[in-house]
Amino acid sequence: MRNRLFDKYRELNECQINSFIEDISNVVSVDNVKSDNKIDAGYTYIGQLIAHDIVPSTRIHSDRKSINAYLDLKSIYGDGVTPAHFDKTGRFILGNARFSNGTEKLNEDLIRNTNGKALIPDRRNDENIIISQLHLFWQSFHNKIVFELEMLDGSVINHLDSARSIVIKIFHEIIRYDYLPKIIHHEVYSLYFKKGERFSFYYNDDHPITTVPIEFSHAAFRFGHSMVRNEYSLNTLHNRIETKDLFNSGLSNLPVDSIITWGKFFQVFDLLENDFNINEANFEFKSANPETHILPQQSKNIDTYIVDSMKSIPVGKDVFEDIRKINIEAGLKLEKPLLFGEDARCELESIDELKSLLGSELYQKEDLVKLPLWPYILKEAEIFQNNTQTIGLGPVGSIIVSEVMSAVLLLDYQLMNNCHYDVIIDKIKQKQYKIESSHSGINNLPNLQDFKKYPLKMGYCINFK
Repeated sequence: MRNRLFDKYRELNECQINSFIEDISNVVSVDNVKSDNKIDAGYTYIGQLIAHDIVPSTRIHSDRKSINAYLDLKSIYGDGVTPAHFDKTGRFILGNARFSNGTEKLNEDLIRNTNGKALIPDRRNDENIIISQLHLFWQSFHNKIVFELEMLDGSVINHLDSARSIVIKIFHEIIRYDYLPKIIHHEVYSLYFKKGERFSFYYNDDHPITTVPIEFSHAAFRFGHSMVRNEYSLNTLHNRIETKDLFNSGLSNLPVDSIITWGKFFQVFDLLENDFNINEANFEFKSANPETHILPQQSKNIDTYIVDSMKSIPVGKDVFEDIRKINIEAGLKLEKPLLFGEDARCELESIDELKSLLGSELYQKEDLVKLPLWPYILKEAEIFQNNTQTIGLGPVGSIIVSEVMSAVLLLDYQLMNNCHYDVIIDKIKQKQYKIESSHSGINNLPNLQDFKKYPLKMGYCINFK
């Protein structure tokens, strides 16, 4: 049985559970209102990638036999049971995107079998076009690291393990210094990730995390569903595509005109429209506005509004379900249903270090006391955003996510030791420094010798790849 952060649980009979499920539309509404926040849209899918690595599937079949709390990109590299596919140099074998006339663009899709199924360790990473291309991005980034290691060593030996250790460590830095600060309440982030002595109320050296607790997997880390936009711009050719049309169902190969321009999803400094606008007739990239810099679209706010596309998501062949119903059932249809949100807040408020974060009068607003944990966390985020001008999660949601993610990031990996890591990181940051300098003016940035101090960001990796 999965571990829990809280021993207490909410006793509910089947009639009460069904009542909550039926009443979900009054708690979490379907609404396509524009409520963009200041978080780039790509971070929604970074969260999904994290979840697929450490959270077991509760919706669709997974070939992976067990999932632990090691954030080692096993959904991409495999776990020893469900393998990924590499060549003899340690590079990922990639697939090809297709033009409408049947010709192909090399290495722009996941490798697939003749039925269109992606040959990857966790099929959840092919649920939609965005997550599948994010999976592909990290495969391509790995292959770039293999190339860099070959240049450093002057050899073409298999660099799989070395490249993997570097990619995992880079991914960890992005999670810690780029993703989490955007999602977590700033005071909670400081408590867990900035102070010299790490705070934790549950996990410690004597009680390390092995699998993520169900308060995280079945409620708190499902906040990302509310960040999903109703439509996305994939590139300068596809400026508006509804989210419901991004789900992969029977896709053979990725269409070339659906190749993502990552500058549409993350802040990337050196991407211009003429780099990525695809003209299929000539099989080349061109733009009517060649000097227009690409700006990322923003994710939707974390709140109690779920876009219409998430009301009917594919969970099997010709089977669709409402994500709100899925998430409510996940927390309540357990042998011991999860605590409600207000119960969790009271449990956390009894911890001295957390009292000041959880005593706000904002918790007296609305009907928070009546909400199960998942909608409570969305409503808490909404209330704090509206009243404190913050973005991201509120304190309760932030504490649960931070308690788990800080423990996950502390786990020791055998693959982590790599003598070339600092050299590779310096190259990534130096390239980004030069790019930012050319766009912002050198006086706005530190001296070149200070680029090592930059925290890693997704934009750095996109530029480096």
